[in-house]
Amino acid sequence: MLEIAVILSAAAVAYGLGRAVGIPVVPLLIVAGLALSMGQMMPDREFVVGILEVGLAFLVFAAGLDMAPGRVGKQTDLALKVGLIQFFALASLAGWLTLRTGYSLEQALYIALAISASSTLVVVRVLKKRQELFESFGRMILGVLLLQDLLVIGAIVVLRAMSEENTAEMLQVFEVTVVLVVAALVLGRYVLPKVVNRYREEEETLLLIVLAVLFSFMGLAYLGGVPAVVAAFLAGLSLSSFPARSLVRGLITSLTDFFMVVFFIALGALITVPSTRVLLDALFLIVVVVVITPLLVAYVAEKAGMTSRGALEAGLLLAQTSEFSLIVGLAGLETGQISEELFALIVIVTVVTMIVTPMLSSRQSVGWLMRFHPNPGPKLSGPGRGEHVVVIGGGTAGALLYEKFRAVNVPVVVVDNDPMVVSQFLDRQCDAVWGDGEQSHTLTEAGVRQARAVIVTTGKLAHLRAVKEQMQEETPVWFHAFEVADAETARDLGARAVNYSEAATDRFMEWFTETLGHGMTEA
Repeated sequence: MLEIAVILSAAAVAYGLGRAVGIPVVPLLIVAGLALSMGQMMPDREFVVGILEVGLAFLVFAAGLDMAPGRVGKQTDLALKVGLIQFFALASLAGWLTLRTGYSLEQALYIALAISASSTLVVVRVLKKRQELFESFGRMILGVLLLQDLLVIGAIVVLRAMSEENTAEMLQVFEVTVVLVVAALVLGRYVLPKVVNRYREEEETLLLIVLAVLFSFMGLAYLGGVPAVVAAFLAGLSLSSFPARSLVRGLITSLTDFFMVVFFIALGALITVPSTRVLLDALFLIVVVVVITPLLVAYVAEKAGMTSRGALEAGLLLAQTSEFSLIVGLAGLETGQISEELFALIVIVTVVTMIVTPMLSSRQSVGWLMRFHPNPGPKLSGPGRGEHVVVIGGGTAGALLYEKFRAVNVPVVVVDNDPMVVSQFLDRQCDAVWGDGEQSHTLTEAGVRQARAVIVTTGKLAHLRAVKEQMQEETPVWFHAFEVADAETARDLGARAVNYSEAATDRFMEWFTETLGHGMTEA
């Protein structure tokens, strides 16, 4: 118990320091674990590895909860294409580079596998925070993560099987893995959703059921020689369907947070102080992951039809290595196929890329990088346009407006910051300008001063203010608002506000009244 008290005390100090200084807590937890290890305040290595595996099992279980295949929807084909290309291209590049820098073939294979997949925990957390989990690129990312997790799990099972001494034990690993996969699919589809729904009002009972599922999978894995984390992920996957996922997620949040703390401190205690060469190699691999992944994913996704901005954001969100990378490193460390220094290299790359992902994929970073995208069309002179309507935003509303105006032969100029969207309008012989509606030169190119009307469909007040600064006072402007407060601000600025929620409510009531009246007439 003394060891647990020391770990929790170190965690409290790390959290307090992180809150006071305003820096991420994960590196502080790792440093705390390293400090405990160097100060000989941690127990023996076997105990630390046990804590690490248990903590990792709970984190992977939580990751599996968010991996319902049904969430991917229509993005399945794109997810398969992006996921496979990213996985094998990154693994091949990392393997080749590490071989060229003096590592053995066995070491290069471990590094390649550790580098090839992205983190489910980090990416899903970012998508949830930004409320982008159900966007097209968000669904595609979920598909990529699920595919890559399954690929790494398969590789881990193969590595474990190959480490067995005889053929019978090797076959047993594969057989038990198949049983676990089938159990996850059958229970997840036919049994667990009903059980969870039955006990949804009894939180204590439901928590016991969830833990029973987790430890039953892990127990079967232990008997069959399968890594516990593989079973934990499959257990989470079996509970990932709706509504089981939402109910279970609410129950285990505090447990997941606790084991995350324990995991990162144990991880810090397990790694050795890296040499200069390991630090330089880690830095090199971090650059490979952070630079190559966004370029590769963005290129493949955009070529497959995704918007340029969505493709770039997906690439930036996937630009880190996975919690499964640590599992790969632990597997190699236990079998003696990689050294403690090489394990430290994998840990450094994983932790650093996990930490920088939210910053790299921020809206500010995406907006800045979009400026370097090739212009999708020729730059035209704004003053050459006249008696036209400018539509800021080429999304669903912008496309509908374009069709309406084209039907009555009114010239339209669409402004959008996504090159793919602009290209689609240009392919339809529609005048379109690529750029941000906040930038004066973009509005000048669109001919806002010469326009007969301007419609801002993005819901951004910054776009409306920029338009009002350039346009003629008597030119009418419409603003599509998502919030009541924004609609009021738009009216104060002299625009005619259209509130999306009010418009949707009116349309729904029209439909409901017509349907009800039609039904009553038939009756």
